[in-house]
Amino acid sequence: MPLIPPPPENASVDAFLSKEIQEPVLEPGPAHRRRAPPPLGPAKPRAKFYTAAEIEHEIRCSGHNVVSTVYVQGGSFHLSSGPAAFRPCGEVEFAQGVAAQCDAGVYGGAARLCAGYRGGTWTCAARARRRVVARMAGQPELPGAVGHGSPAELPQLAALAKEFPSATIVVNHCGTKTGPPLSEDGEKLALWRANMAELGECPNVYAKLGGTAMVECGLGLEKREAPVGSDELLELTFPYYEHVIKSFGAAKCMFESNYPVERDVVSYRTLWNTFKKIYVSFK
Repeated sequence: MPLIPPPPENASVDAFLSKEIQEPVLEPGPAHRRRAPPPLGPAKPRAKFYTAAEIEHEIRCSGHNVVSTVYVQGGSFHLSSGPAAFRPCGEVEFAQGVAAQCDAGVYGGAARLCAGYRGGTWTCAARARRRVVARMAGQPELPGAVGHGSPAELPQLAALAKEFPSATIVVNHCGTKTGPPLSEDGEKLALWRANMAELGECPNVYAKLGGTAMVECGLGLEKREAPVGSDELLELTFPYYEHVIKSFGAAKCMFESNYPVERDVVSYRTLWNTFKKIYVSFK
């Protein structure tokens, strides 16, 4: 059990996940490389809070060999005073505090929570984006992640990647919101495929594989009586993963749980079983 009771605000999601038919844990090779962003913080749309104790419990009960997690900026825990531009530093301080507690054995699990921190840059104006990427180019050891937007925005990212080849860039959530909103629009789907293929040719751009089961992706999984299984989730999302992996190459791709956002529709165990099945298909 978690060290503290789960937040009552998440009761509807917890009840939904409790109806899942549990699958056996799959074990292809590199489970030790897994990362599980984000480990805690407010989430949308149904899970209202997600604590360190919850992700530790979720990892331990999943059976997957997760050794560390990366905290992904969620717009929470900002400082309540000081210059507005520096208030997001409160979130960094919070994540560092969780990492320190984890190192001290507070949560009791084997996984090191908040071992890394990832902020975002793509939500700012185009001129500001260029300044951010230019600064990243001077620190190639510090990769910068960009959020997912519309397929039409991806060429802007490709242009920046080519202008600053020493900047390491990670594109989030397969580059855009996938699912019916994308697949049912032939023109938009073709544009996404072409633009992701162009991005994949940039040696300094990497891809995060995940975010395809979010409620916003329109699969309707949250409306079911019980959560989806890994075989069906694989069938629904594999075309997007396949295209990104083939465009970028496996060496430039990494899976992301996108937890707790994905928790609205699928358990941690089932989600990683899906990713492991994708991995096996490319062996």
